[in-house]
Amino acid sequence: NITIVYHNSEYPGEHAFRLKSSESEQVYALITPGELTGPAIFSVDLPVGNYTFELFDSNGDGFRNEDFTYTGGYMDLLVDGEVIFHVDEEFLNSIIFSFHVPLA
Repeated sequence: NITIVYHNSEYPGEHAFRLKSSESEQVYALITPGELTGPAIFSVDLPVGNYTFELFDSNGDGFRNEDFTYTGGYMDLLVDGEVIFHVDEEFLNSIIFSFHVPLA
């Protein structure tokens, strides 16, 4: 079980993400720019396999605002309750994180 926890208090509409299989390219979760309006939690049941999580920022500043001060935003990706990916800082355009979902 995958849980995506999104919290960004200032500019959530800038962010988007995609969770897909690295093997088949099947998309399991997709949020496009403008869909996020505030904190959100998404849960996805994934079969055993390799996956890619891509986080995008249309403004190119990640979880910081225009003057590059911290906004309090973050995103976590959890597998069976354990955080495997966390971002709370500046990044340009996108971050790509690959991971494996083991047999339960």
